[in-house]
Amino acid sequence: MEKIWKEIPQPYTQFRDYSMLTNDLIGQERRLKYSTPMGRTYGFLSTNSYPELLRKHKALGDIAITDSEIATVEQWAKNLDAITIKQYQTTDAKEQEKIVKAFSNSVLDKRATAIIGREDIAKMLKDETPLLEVYYAQHIADSMGCSQQQKDVIISKALLQMLERLAVPLNSYGLDLAEHCISSEVLREKVLAEHRKYLSLQNRDITASLKTAPQDMSDGEKLLRHILEPYKGKLVLLDVWGTWCAPCKEALAHSKEEFERLAPYDVVYLYMASNSPEESWKNIIKLNDLVGDNIAHYNLPAPQQSAIENYLNIRSFPSYRLFDKEGNLVDVKVDARQLDNLEKIIKELNR
Repeated sequence: MEKIWKEIPQPYTQFRDYSMLTNDLIGQERRLKYSTPMGRTYGFLSTNSYPELLRKHKALGDIAITDSEIATVEQWAKNLDAITIKQYQTTDAKEQEKIVKAFSNSVLDKRATAIIGREDIAKMLKDETPLLEVYYAQHIADSMGCSQQQKDVIISKALLQMLERLAVPLNSYGLDLAEHCISSEVLREKVLAEHRKYLSLQNRDITASLKTAPQDMSDGEKLLRHILEPYKGKLVLLDVWGTWCAPCKEALAHSKEEFERLAPYDVVYLYMASNSPEESWKNIIKLNDLVGDNIAHYNLPAPQQSAIENYLNIRSFPSYRLFDKEGNLVDVKVDARQLDNLEKIIKELNR
């Protein structure tokens, strides 16, 4: 497949089959070179890239670290990768816990975490980690002998996918990558335009729609009833979503139509984000204009969110639930993406 791909004559175009082939090759190489087996699937440990990032930023003079310390982190990353594989090779929970505990109590773990926990290094790793997928694509494009045209497309796509996934503007490292590694002015401007889109959201105030819950409540049913209490006398449509969930974000993009259609019924929209970084969460709310007197957003701590999801038996995202004017869960299947059916149900309940 690589031979066929390399022999495609220039000038390159982004017709469907070429684009799919490029994505598949990059994805396969990424999996082979950078992934860690995790049971029946695989994952990507950012810690595997720490030694390379440390060397890069030592050379740039951004961080203070010795070669010996980098070697310590490199050995730690290799061991962590190995114990992650070992952990997923057993289904015994006690054995998994034993493996993790032994590693976390090791001298190597303590030394390495002390090094990467230093202020300058921790900040660099935090800022660089979101770009790892882009670096993977860039390195693979280089190793496969891509032309600059191909690299421009591959890096641009990776940056655009990162921007869409995280919903935050590029940091200084991302901007540097876009400015210096994309030679095409058109593609570079496309990336920077998306960056500016998220940058423009930062000063918008949405605090009136953001809610919090008592931290001492852990029972899912009681916590949900507490959240619903202020909306007694109105129908409440609950939307459980996540910033990492593409179908969730696609549905949120059509919220204006939903609000307009259901406006006659005085519905309260209750949004609960699952496992979502705060900045990304807020930016998606701003991007889709999900604010108003009848809109409330929660981004609860993971244990509280899990308790509510378990109580409501939520296993997929986005998930929707409808509550009547007394705060009781209505025993019907609802989906905000199926507006005709949703409006019909709400109309019946409003009689």
